[in-house]
Amino acid sequence: MLMHEEKELTPLHFTRNGKPAPIFELRTDDAEAFYMELLEKGVIVTNRYDNLPCGKYFHVHDPDGNVITIVE
Repeated sequence: MLMHEEKELTPLHFTRNGKPAPIFELRTDDAEAFYMELLEKGVIVTNRYDNLPCGKYFHVHDPDGNVITIVE
């Protein structure tokens, strides 16, 4: 798990520039396989992004609607 400090305060609903701001970032060794597994299970996910050299990532929503970043 990777946690980092925000430079600006976010509102109660955790938004940044009008979009949900992730609370947690979790690491996986295979973003594509994990992405497909979550899709098959009906989890709400965003498109997968390749942001080299930082890595591949996508977002999922927990049952309360909080956004979690999954990064490879």
